[in-house]
Amino acid sequence: IAAWRITSKAFAWTRYNDQELAEIESQTRHLVKLGGDDARVLAPAGQVMSFVLGKVEEGALLLRQAVNLDPNFSTARLWYANACLYVGDLDTSFEQYHSALRLSPREPRIFLAQSGLATVYLLKSDYEEASKWATAAVLQAPHFARAYASAAACYAMAGRMEEAKRACELLLTLDPSLRISGVYERSPYRRPEHLKKIQVALRLAGIPE
Repeated sequence: IAAWRITSKAFAWTRYNDQELAEIESQTRHLVKLGGDDARVLAPAGQVMSFVLGKVEEGALLLRQAVNLDPNFSTARLWYANACLYVGDLDTSFEQYHSALRLSPREPRIFLAQSGLATVYLLKSDYEEASKWATAAVLQAPHFARAYASAAACYAMAGRMEEAKRACELLLTLDPSLRISGVYERSPYRRPEHLKKIQVALRLAGIPE
């Protein structure tokens, strides 16, 4: 169930109301209670807390525990990197994405690391390197809206406006409800300057207000 919650939000298949979010939180806390000593329980629980519920700091702690319990669990590292990105710890996020890639170079969800690294480089203002990782993510997962969000933002900041507009069109085809005002809801960045930069980049690419 936790894995479904994560996937359905990541691919913009479902939007949860307040009652559903409360139920998801209750289920997730019960999950941790039942299997808090198992990395393969803590990792999806942490990702639900961080990504689905927006309780980023709490999710990051669960994911760090999962990585400590099983350092070879590449998916836990991917999700921990995401949580660190939201918290604003770009260096740890960078390290964890690369660790995940080294551990599992054939990881089916490699596009998560690629789009995540694109955002890290974007926030570090290395727009060309950001664009390279964003392109890799789009090629790896052409039906993953968040990959196109990374691509649109990175291309726009790199001045590659034609590519940015095309990525924006494809993004809105996959996720028509995306708006600048809803970026925080989709990706709960804790540092205001990071959120602002993402919004500026997406606005430049053509995402509506």
